Amino acid sequence: MLRVRLRQGNQYYAMGQVFTADEDQELPPTKVREYLLRRYPIYDNTPREHALNWFHLGELLVSEFHYRFRHPVLPPGAVNDTPAEDWQNLQDFRLGFAKEEERETRELGFDQNDWVEVADGIADMAYVAYGTRLALGEYPYWKPHAVRMVATTYNEECLDRALKWSLQFGLPFWDLFILVHEANMAKVWPDGTVHYIVKDGVQTKKVEKPPGWVEPNGRIRDLLEGFHFPL
Repeated sequence: MLRVRLRQGNQYYAMGQVFTADEDQELPPTKVREYLLRRYPIYDNTPREHALNWFHLGELLVSEFHYRFRHPVLPPGAVNDTPAEDWQNLQDFRLGFAKEEERETRELGFDQNDWVEVADGIADMAYVAYGTRLALGEYPYWKPHAVRMVATTYNEECLDRALKWSLQFGLPFWDLFILVHEANMAKVWPDGTVHYIVKDGVQTKKVEKPPGWVEPNGRIRDLLEGFHFPL
């Protein structure tokens, strides 16, 4: 059982729905998974009961972002028919993305002793890591002894560091993860469209933030203060 506590009191957040429960009651991951599987055809080729048992909550949360913003999703066991050059470019992009998030966490967070940036960075690192699993179809529990791509190996190491740091410093990981997720989902433009950053005349895979988009840092600060975290 995994409790995802976002707000004080007895409200538990799961993908746009708030469930009310007793303070000591935990929100089953299957409830979140069931909700996602109803909304998104993410694992159409996978038996439903298998999906409920295997897929990680983090992957299911990030899958909403990938589907909404047209990022790739390759379910476990699916046939990869991506052309070789595009596949290599995708690996390189995901690897660079993971390295960038870890570098920012270290430089803007740890090096500056800024715990809001550390918390935001840890959640970002994990968010990108789960997204890389989805994009490359590399799930460590699916083929635990398989030879990994460089991007996948670094990705899992990055995710491991993020989770270990959150435990080491007593950060409320899932609360942070959901705040980052909500901020990411808010990157839809007012007209309902999705825009991507253009660099040197070429459209990149990074989502462009709409006017008025708010960084999650303010809510992260409030969250940490609510947990009496020394800032």
